[in-house]
Amino acid sequence: MTLARILVVEDDMVISMHIRGMLTSTGYSVCGKASSGREAIDKAGDMRPDLVLMDIILQESMDGIAAAQYIHASYNIPIVFLSGCADSETLKRAGAIGHFAYLTKPFTDRELDSAIKMTLNKYGVEGQRKDQEKAGTT
Repeated sequence: MTLARILVVEDDMVISMHIRGMLTSTGYSVCGKASSGREAIDKAGDMRPDLVLMDIILQESMDGIAAAQYIHASYNIPIVFLSGCADSETLKRAGAIGHFAYLTKPFTDRELDSAIKMTLNKYGVEGQRKDQEKAGTT
């Protein structure tokens, strides 16, 4: 049984592949990947993942916080932020979107799993997926 469908937004291909490996080894399904804020918005709308792992600093003009704000407001998908930055301004901007998890790189498999589970539990996604699987609607 897959725990949740996750969209990974990371513009560094090596880090993205590492995160996807961490997720699949823990039982999550990576339903897609994106490397820019615009691509993340488009894929979140198309795929409707259970959760988005969002890097904050992306190479294009839209950063991860702006993309996360749009995704959450438009699709009510929870976000777990990933970043090498933990300065007060970045934390303040990320915190203004809602109470999501925020992991600073590098992080362990266990830290990532805990952040995802806590975020999903807050939104009740795991319970909804279990109900859908029992009903055969997944």
